[in-house]
Amino acid sequence: MGHADTKTASLNATQQALVELGGAQLTMRKVADRAGVSLGNLQYHFANRDVLLSALLSRFLEEYEQALASRALTP
Repeated sequence: MGHADTKTASLNATQQALVELGGAQLTMRKVADRAGVSLGNLQYHFANRDVLLSALLSRFLEEYEQALASRALTP
């Protein structure tokens, strides 16, 4: 799995875990297990839980902004 694939899988796993478990139960180990990567590999890309959640929020906002931009271009 390449760097981009690991990051994408990790962010997808984080999103799923947040929905299923809630923020209080979210751990780096649970995300790593769901993403199919080692904890060390997850921590290589995202140093801690706060960095991981920040990356997930950034991805969400980028997707939201793209959706808004595409709507603005449609007559």
